[in-house]
Amino acid sequence: MDYYWILPKSKSPPIKRFAQSGVIIEDDLYFFGGLQIQNNEIPLNDIVKYNLNENSWKRVLPKIPKMSFHGTAEYNGKLFIYGGVSNNNRKVSNVFSVDLKTFEIQEISPQEYGIWPESRSQHVFIGYDNWAYLLWGNHEYKLMDQVFRFNMDRCKWELIYGDIDKSEKAIHGVPNSANVTLEKSYFRSGFTPNLFGNDNDIDDERDDERDDIDDESDSREEDNDDEKELEKDGNDSEKKSTNQKPIDNNFDEHIVKDLSLETRVRPKPRILCSSSIYKDSIAIFGGFEPESEKSFNDFWFFHLPDQKWTEEKDFYGIPPTARKGHQTAVVNEDLILFGGTLDTTNYNDQYVCEVFIFNFESETWKRVEASGSTPQPRMFHSMMSYPRQNQVVGCFGLGISGEPLNDVFCLQLPVSSTLVSDLKNLFIRQELCDVVVKNEIKAHSCILKARVGNVDKFLRTCYQVDENTIKSLLIFIYSGTLPLFDQSERNEVIELAKKLGFKVNTSIRGQNVENLKRGQNLNILHLKRDLKKLLQGKVPDCEPDFELIPAQNSDKDLQKKPQSIKVHKPILAARCDLFQGMFACVQSDENSAPDLSGRSYFSLKAFVNYLYSDSVMLYLNSDIALDLLDAVEFYGLSNNYLRYQCISFLYSNMTKEDVPKVRDYADRFEIKELQNRCANFD
Repeated sequence: MDYYWILPKSKSPPIKRFAQSGVIIEDDLYFFGGLQIQNNEIPLNDIVKYNLNENSWKRVLPKIPKMSFHGTAEYNGKLFIYGGVSNNNRKVSNVFSVDLKTFEIQEISPQEYGIWPESRSQHVFIGYDNWAYLLWGNHEYKLMDQVFRFNMDRCKWELIYGDIDKSEKAIHGVPNSANVTLEKSYFRSGFTPNLFGNDNDIDDERDDERDDIDDESDSREEDNDDEKELEKDGNDSEKKSTNQKPIDNNFDEHIVKDLSLETRVRPKPRILCSSSIYKDSIAIFGGFEPESEKSFNDFWFFHLPDQKWTEEKDFYGIPPTARKGHQTAVVNEDLILFGGTLDTTNYNDQYVCEVFIFNFESETWKRVEASGSTPQPRMFHSMMSYPRQNQVVGCFGLGISGEPLNDVFCLQLPVSSTLVSDLKNLFIRQELCDVVVKNEIKAHSCILKARVGNVDKFLRTCYQVDENTIKSLLIFIYSGTLPLFDQSERNEVIELAKKLGFKVNTSIRGQNVENLKRGQNLNILHLKRDLKKLLQGKVPDCEPDFELIPAQNSDKDLQKKPQSIKVHKPILAARCDLFQGMFACVQSDENSAPDLSGRSYFSLKAFVNYLYSDSVMLYLNSDIALDLLDAVEFYGLSNNYLRYQCISFLYSNMTKEDVPKVRDYADRFEIKELQNRCANFD
């Protein structure tokens, strides 16, 4: 019922490979290139498409050089492919775009003027909006400490930061694509792939297609020879007139370089790391430094709006160990990490099949054990998020035996809680507020009472603090989360909280072993504890010195005659669509609200406890769990976490007497897990 693997078996899978690139568009996975092994390692140049609904493969063969260890970004129905290594020992520096409807190919070459990065492989190339970002990479035994971005509308490169001397030839119009010596392979496993291979080992059925591409490659080599001659002539003329330098009037427009970036904290350049987009940032984990022959396990964010690096250090739980060749994907607020290899002392890398989850809201790492048939350990695979099914999906890779793979794997994720984001959004929307904190910043007295205790002291202190810090502190009070990308702002919030006597846990130090194993964020645990005390009436309700906003009575009694449950309007509105609509349309000073759902008192009490603390397990029996399944639909909950808890309880605690009524609910709400459980019940 939690995390589980799905390994679909499909007919006619494509050639086994690794070091390919992949993207997902709706229900289709697209993969390009990679390496296959037939006596030698052979680069590929086909695009294969896998449809998740039909479990079917389709293969096309565009006229693109064979590539591996390259990068691909998707934008407006096109693939943009950059870098990597091709056949004939060639490094690729051009950008290729592929229209996924017509499979029309466009080759984008270095321009006469402007920035153009040197060829590289094993780099990060990831799309965000209409930009593709290029980080690091390996060029002729050297790690490139540069960050570029490529405008996929204008097909132009821009340098964000890094040494541009290595791109000087490209700036003045000389392409960097040329034959190079065999690249050093950075693998310490028993199997070390030859990155280029021998074309004679390709299947006979592909010979004609290969010859066409090789002829095209030979033509480009001849063009490069001509360009080298032009470069030589240009250098000779420079020697004759040393005072004259090429003038590039358009040079500045291709540089968005912020000089302060050079002195800011930033990660070491690396290869074979994972990269994923989270909101407006690139999340980087791990990777490999060839010079030291060591892998990393650091976690960095490159915040795209201000081009600023932040290292995530104040996490909770136990993070993954150092690794390379792994992959990550983001689904909602979770980053899922799978696979890769670990460094060992005997220079024989250890392949792993571990799954780690990092939750961005709670800043927690945890290792999860997924049920079902587990995919093989691997590296150099592809993995993407499939949010409409709450899954991550992937394919291919290099297996533990040194054999490429072509299996598809899906990791089904459980439904996540939205308590943190619901309360954070309650503050951001500034709805149903009944107290002014400072100027235009408003809040809800019930939450302040539960979280800070002395609201008067809190308000007096806030009047002496700038508004941005107040907003960040209030977000922490509402959600238990600290600013993720701004360390200075994070520190200001922590200091202000200490001044108010408000405890903030900022690292894994001081946590017990069980919290570490579970990846528990103590700040969020304290949030749930405080809200539960508020619901139970354990928060002192003293007469405040501050003035409440008129006509915004926060407290309500949820009537279930002859009994009632004391609740708080902002929390109900934040957590439940029906209550939000009710309170928005009906402005009333009455301190009672009827329950229209028809639930029993005990079911209603369990439901309210869920709204405040995310938990109902202590209140559940079979009847209440079934009643709450119906309540989920009635109250229009946008999140299915309550539904998930009820299904989990029924699945694990079903008795023979429960089967008929559980089957009835399972059929009515189309709950496959319970339908199968009832069918197989002994």
